[in-house]
Amino acid sequence: MSYDGNQRNDITSDTTIEAIKNGERTATTRYTDSKHFDYWQDVQEGDVIEWHDDNGNSVRVVCTSPLTRLANIFEIEDPLGDSRTSLTTPQTQEV
Repeated sequence: MSYDGNQRNDITSDTTIEAIKNGERTATTRYTDSKHFDYWQDVQEGDVIEWHDDNGNSVRVVCTSPLTRLANIFEIEDPLGDSRTSLTTPQTQEV
């Protein structure tokens, strides 16, 4: 997935896959109301996850900490205008 210039200021990579490979992205945030949230609830420390993009690139990461609810976030407005109330994130490192 391309950031299209919307990445955090400390990320110089242009895509999510590139950011993972460059060590700039070590976690992923998922909303509890997202379509595949049940998958993330089942991810355990040591599980290997393979990410793919639309250009055929991929990267494998290992989960280094379990899914964790982010603290002090009560409501987030995302760029698409959807309001979500819970965020969680598992930590990963490239394998």
